[in-house]
Amino acid sequence: MGMVVKGTTPTFKYKAQTVDVSDVAVAYLTIKQWDTQKIQKDITSATVDTVAQTIAWKLTQTEALTLDPAQTATAYCDVRLSDGTRFAAPEISFKIGKTGKPEVI
Repeated sequence: MGMVVKGTTPTFKYKAQTVDVSDVAVAYLTIKQWDTQKIQKDITSATVDTVAQTIAWKLTQTEALTLDPAQTATAYCDVRLSDGTRFAAPEISFKIGKTGKPEVI
C-alpha cells in the first residue's frame, strides 16, 4: 500500500497491459474516501504516453488537501476505447500522510 502526503502533487500512472493507449477515447481517474468520491479527473487533464503505453494524472495541491489522513483512500481508472470497449483498472488503496503545512504553498 502506497502513501500520498496531503497537500503534495502526486502522479497516478496506469500502464496499459492489453490495449493501445492511442485508442483511448474516454478515461477517468477517481479517488474515493469514506465511500465518497473526493476527486475525479478525465483524460483532458492526463498525460497520455503512447510509447510507454501509460495514462498519468497529477493531482494539484488543492486536490490533495481534500484527502483525510484518518481514512485510507482508493483510486481506480475507467477507460473506454474509440470502438466502445470498456476497461477498468484494479482499484488500489493508499494511505494519506499528514503535512506540516495544510495549505497551498
